[in-house]
Amino acid sequence: MASQTPTKLDGDSGLDAYRLSWLTANALLRDGYSWSGNERNVAYLNLPSMPMANVSGVAGLDLIDDARALALADWDGDGDLDIWMTQRTGPSARLLLNQSRNAHQSIQLRLRTNSGNRDAIGARVALHLGGGNRYQTARAGSGYLSQSSKWLHFGLGNYDGPLQVTVTWPNGEHERFENFSNRGKYVLNQGAGKALRKAHRDVAVSLNVAELPCTEVTSQARIVPYSQIPFPRMVLKNKKGGRVVLGMPTSAPTLMLLWASWCNSCAVEMKLLATSQNEIKKSGLNIVAVSVDGLDQTKAASKDQTDRFLRRLKFPYASYSGDQSVIDQLEVLHRSLVDTHLPLPLPASVLLDRHGRIAAIYRGPVEVTTLLNDVQQLTRKDERPVSASIPFGDGDFSLTPPVAMDPIQVALTFYQGDHSVHARNYMRQLIQIAETKAVGHENLNRGELHYFFATLLEESGQVKDAVHAYKYALSANPEKWEAHRNLASLYYRQDQWKDALPHFQESVQFEHANINFRLEFAATAFRLDLPSITREQLLGILKLDPNHEMASRILQRLNEIEKKSPDGNPKTP
Repeated sequence: MASQTPTKLDGDSGLDAYRLSWLTANALLRDGYSWSGNERNVAYLNLPSMPMANVSGVAGLDLIDDARALALADWDGDGDLDIWMTQRTGPSARLLLNQSRNAHQSIQLRLRTNSGNRDAIGARVALHLGGGNRYQTARAGSGYLSQSSKWLHFGLGNYDGPLQVTVTWPNGEHERFENFSNRGKYVLNQGAGKALRKAHRDVAVSLNVAELPCTEVTSQARIVPYSQIPFPRMVLKNKKGGRVVLGMPTSAPTLMLLWASWCNSCAVEMKLLATSQNEIKKSGLNIVAVSVDGLDQTKAASKDQTDRFLRRLKFPYASYSGDQSVIDQLEVLHRSLVDTHLPLPLPASVLLDRHGRIAAIYRGPVEVTTLLNDVQQLTRKDERPVSASIPFGDGDFSLTPPVAMDPIQVALTFYQGDHSVHARNYMRQLIQIAETKAVGHENLNRGELHYFFATLLEESGQVKDAVHAYKYALSANPEKWEAHRNLASLYYRQDQWKDALPHFQESVQFEHANINFRLEFAATAFRLDLPSITREQLLGILKLDPNHEMASRILQRLNEIEKKSPDGNPKTP
């Protein structure tokens, strides 16, 4: 469970613990764990004279999906409530039709006010059934991220007597409705005093009864990212001294194929690629095979075995050796693009366009026809069609298109995975791309790139380089107050008071509740014999924390110096 939501943003509020708990929970979910502990959904039947009965199985609701939200509505118009469900696993949305065979009836009411709150949210409805009453409230929201139908549904069971309804409207007025000659749907307009019957609409929703297929679990997939993400530059070498740099602009698309001599699926795929050499050459595709032989100690293979494997397949493409660094970068790249963090299988391959951007990731073997079709899309024009990266439609979005991923997210994933060197290298690559306005990345935010790069340099102890990077960030975006803040603290820790002062002044308005930052500002101003600034920051700290010992001590020292100074202006000893 996540920590309790903090109510304050100071250091004692548990904010760090709260953030960490959510990061940990989300990391577990991405690693394939279930939010609900792999428990099936449960449904209980409310019985009038005995405890609730668990009807999950007989009702068909005991699904293993990691369900998140539920909404009720008479979707097919037959008078009973059906269920819409969303879940993290399984179908993202699932419709469960209520096919109860009983002859029970229902009445459904829709409330309308005269103005303002037209849906009468908050209105209270009492249905009088002769011997008793039933109550419902019109609500906006009916559960986690869900909204059930605004038609208030009352099941009547076997009751066939007269019906009366009393509505307490949101403004407090009470109104009675009595003309319910038939069951069905009625609209209740405030002030009308009479229910308006809604004509029955035959929705004719039908679901074909069929056996739920049990598909074989496989790690094989074709992933076409919507975002145009630069591939991390990698230098690969072979035993003959040859080298290739992946991730650089080239004259044609490139397929990077990860394989091992002990992998049977690799042998099958590489044999097909070899026999399709003419078609592949005609498409203009370059293939770079990267062997991971020797990285798995339980399946180690010598260089001679690797060479014999390639000769046996008559593999005509260039082959290089990959080290753990290559695997780490590919795994991080994969995690950045796919929400569920599953390890890359063998074989695995990445298709790059001629600008060094990721066009597709293939988990497991890829059919040659699929590969050639993807290459054809790349050589047709620079921009891939949107339909290639979404599982529906033709890219004609009626509302808004998908949001492209910021490439900085890849560097952040490197950093979070304890690959800080790769993170910095990737940021250098992104900055170079941004500064040269490379194709597809003309709108990269230079200020954000330099700022994040500076934070990585500062974290690694490269202070001088971090200072330069923060200055580049400010030259690209002078309003980047976070860069001012970090520069101020960096200069302060280096005892460079004059350099720190203007950056404190630019950023303090955004950090007015940050006691440690304001204390550094006060100490800087004190060192520079700026009593008014020093006093202002100290008094601000004491307003936030009246018992702050350090601020009180510096303020007392400032007062003592002022008393001793002949001209009333303190001079720092």
